[in-house]
Amino acid sequence: MINIESLEQVCPECGGAGRIENSSWSDFWRQYGNLKEGVRTLDIQEQVTIDENMLLKQPAGPMFYVCKHCRGKGKLLTDDGEKIIRFLRFWLNRNY
Repeated sequence: MINIESLEQVCPECGGAGRIENSSWSDFWRQYGNLKEGVRTLDIQEQVTIDENMLLKQPAGPMFYVCKHCRGKGKLLTDDGEKIIRFLRFWLNRNY
């Protein structure tokens, strides 16, 4: 019997998420994340001004990047998993 858990492992780069957070967005949310709670007590014009400033300073790139190590799957094959994949490719591919 094959132990399926022994064929794959969690990606060490992304921790199994399949994506890596863009550090510029992390900095942006750290800086402006707590600001939204305080905005509710301000009048409408002050809220609009703060929101406009946030839009001007937000990063242009995506919030997350697909992990290049696992290609977004969050898991990697172990040595045993790679052996099984090679075995299956050999027997399923007629031109191999």
